[in-house]
Amino acid sequence: MIDDRTAGILCYLTHGKGIQGSFKESAEDFIVEELPSGLSEDPKGKYLILQVRLRNWETNKFLIYLSRIFGVSRKRITYAGTKDRVGVTTQYFCINTPVDAPEIGLDDVTITRKFRSNQMLRLGDLAGNRFIVNLHVEADDEINALNREIDDLGGFPNFFAYQRFGSRRPITHIVGKYILKRDFRSAVMEYLCDPSFDNEDYRKNVYDTQDFKAALKEYPQNLMYERAILQHMVESGNFDTAFGVLPKNLQIMFVHAYQSYLFNLALSGRIGSDGSLSTVHEGDIFTEVDGLFNSRGEPRTVNSVNRSMIEKSVHEDRLRIMIPLPGYDTDMKAIETETLMHDELEKEGISPQDFRITSHPELSSSGTYRVIAARPVDLLVSKGILDFKLGRGMYATSYLREIMKENMDHR
Repeated sequence: MIDDRTAGILCYLTHGKGIQGSFKESAEDFIVEELPSGLSEDPKGKYLILQVRLRNWETNKFLIYLSRIFGVSRKRITYAGTKDRVGVTTQYFCINTPVDAPEIGLDDVTITRKFRSNQMLRLGDLAGNRFIVNLHVEADDEINALNREIDDLGGFPNFFAYQRFGSRRPITHIVGKYILKRDFRSAVMEYLCDPSFDNEDYRKNVYDTQDFKAALKEYPQNLMYERAILQHMVESGNFDTAFGVLPKNLQIMFVHAYQSYLFNLALSGRIGSDGSLSTVHEGDIFTEVDGLFNSRGEPRTVNSVNRSMIEKSVHEDRLRIMIPLPGYDTDMKAIETETLMHDELEKEGISPQDFRITSHPELSSSGTYRVIAARPVDLLVSKGILDFKLGRGMYATSYLREIMKENMDHR
């Protein structure tokens, strides 16, 4: 079981006892349906849009499958959001191709809708996601009591969940830290093996010997990304360029994971000091939000004049406080407001400017902001089955950890 503290999640917001349940007994226990944002149809459109239902498919591996059956480069396929492997997901994919979708003969893949559009689908082009989660425990009264406590405290903490860091090997943020320190040798070796998590012989062997040619023979075929890096090391021996063999969305994932780790630490610190997510402080950053708690305005700063008005609007769910995910464009004052984040950056010897990597601009990040709290929208609870919606980039598992506490299943 993965300890949430590995991901910088140090506490719970609510105090009610967790529900003794599980939502990973089968893929059908965790159903996710993307809620697209303004996808328009055009029979003569340049792009083919597929709505696909997947059972236990990781998004990047399905992209590889799509590129093969369409005979196009992965660069010509885009999507709105990534999903964890375990579960039943309904997602949208966009293929830059004039041809129609071929027949798919896989039991775990179903094309549920297809149409053409002149609108290219990009990462984040979602209003949010709908979730149906079966906890396999009839404890509706206890679940509703915890939801009332969440409401009273300003919503559930909008942590980046463990999937962000690697469901089986939570090391992506550690790799990201090494990249920011320009230590590409350590970054590559961390990706291939971390002795704290890995006990497979093939991983331990490459860690001990750095014999990449031997490792390429030992690493399983399904570990395609590790094998791509090993192949690169065999051919060039260059650690600095090794991550360039990965898909672009995976390359930046490492730095994004480190930003997420810092965000989780800062949010944990705020919960520890305030005990609530509706408290507003001078110097806080805030934003307007829509009905799913997505930010829809420019970040602004709380001051002595507007503080009471902002706090009232937070209670009314019209505004939300934000914490920065630091990058090279982040205002240092925003970081200094979040003392724990500032201290963590200082302790690790990282500054906002370190997120600008001139030798590898594809690994750079300008930074952004993220709301600290949300609520499950249109929530229905019936015999241990929870049906709800969340905004884009929000994790159902971050909400569920407040319902299930230490009994959450992270396998």
